Amino acid sequence: RCGKAEVCLYGVFDGHNGYRASLYAREHLLHNLAAALPDRPSPRDIERATVEAYLRTDADFVALEMRDGACAVTVAVTPRHIV
Repeated sequence: RCGKAEVCLYGVFDGHNGYRASLYAREHLLHNLAAALPDRPSPRDIERATVEAYLRTDADFVALEMRDGACAVTVAVTPRHIV
């Protein structure tokens, strides 16, 4: 297990019908992931937190009632795992 500070998130965010959803995801997904991670996350913890972060980011953006959309792909990297 590693600490939160050792989890790096890399992602590609592709906007549809505008750029706002991809920009929002870029600016909020990492924060939501960090909020969902325990202090010493296992790879399974990272998987769960990633799903939670995507769902939270999506719900928060939908609440803004913008018509933009986005496709995103991310990978979390720790000193010992790629998740």
